[in-house]
Amino acid sequence: MEEEGFILHEGKKYARVSKIIQHLSDFSRIDPEVLKRKQEIGTELHDGVFDFLNDEMPIMAERALKYFESFTKWFKAINPKVLETEKRYFNQEKMITCRMDGIFLIPFENLPVIVDYKTALMESPTWIYQAHLYHYIITSQGVQLGDRVLYLKLDSKGGIPKTITYQIEKPFLSHCISLVDQFWTNKKLD
Repeated sequence: MEEEGFILHEGKKYARVSKIIQHLSDFSRIDPEVLKRKQEIGTELHDGVFDFLNDEMPIMAERALKYFESFTKWFKAINPKVLETEKRYFNQEKMITCRMDGIFLIPFENLPVIVDYKTALMESPTWIYQAHLYHYIITSQGVQLGDRVLYLKLDSKGGIPKTITYQIEKPFLSHCISLVDQFWTNKKLD
């Protein structure tokens, strides 16, 4: 049985990036039912986008449909080349894992970028941490990426999403890695 926030892979326990940074978010003021519903919408959306990107018929509940329309508007306007979607990566050195939404080559750019889809009403302070750690994990596996991560804050009414760009910066990445080290130190003390 897997512990929440961890993935067993080849007999080893890896922490999800979300587990590492969860202490940076405070959801205590949000109704648990609202959080659960948003998680379900996010799952339906990601499944639908995965199907769309793999030339399959997306099937999703009405509540996720407008977010999906928002994504397809961006996709059709930008016309990126899909390199990977919904792939899990593992970093053995730090024992962390991530499942990225997509890696795309944007037209007129030399290197691909990570693209993450969000259904949140507003930008979260954890997204920059997530971006840096995803970039770290994926590039540690030899994948060549540009030095930025794109977040698509999808529109609940089906409009064009807001694109939020995080530039990968070494000092901030070092801070993120120190959070990973601190997480595992604290886990050993438990």
